[in-house]
Amino acid sequence: ILDDKNDYAVVLAGFFAESFRKLGGQIVRQQQYEANATDLGTQMQAIKTAAPEIIFAPGFYTTAPLVAREVKRSKIKTILIGSDGWDSPDLMKDGSEVFEGVYFANHFWAGSDDPLVQKFVANYRAKYRVDPDAGAATAYDAARMLFDAFKRAKSTKSADVRDALAQT
Repeated sequence: ILDDKNDYAVVLAGFFAESFRKLGGQIVRQQQYEANATDLGTQMQAIKTAAPEIIFAPGFYTTAPLVAREVKRSKIKTILIGSDGWDSPDLMKDGSEVFEGVYFANHFWAGSDDPLVQKFVANYRAKYRVDPDAGAATAYDAARMLFDAFKRAKSTKSADVRDALAQT
């Protein structure tokens, strides 16, 4: 289920479907909704009728509570999974109950025991007084890659930096 006007959700849903099918999975139903929707009853009934083993809901933390709430309200007995766009301190600002038993994939965890992650998290907390999220971590990594490319290129010309990035 996705907001089909959200390019991120559409691309991620397509990638998921393609990968899932290659691994032998079957997409039994796809439903769309609008980001400003307040009721997904029709979509939930269609999903419930299809009886999927999982529901994938790519999108952002702004619509995740709606989808999670509607799945619970509809008493759909399946696992709901979301995407990295759900990662936000605001995800559960209205409560966590609808997210019990729900999963979402992400590429960063502030609780990692990796020494580089621990150092980044400690420095980030010291400067901003909050834990970093995945967006902060990927921006940090991207900036480090760019700075390294400038250093290796020994130039500020875009072609030189581009070539150095390509060799990263």
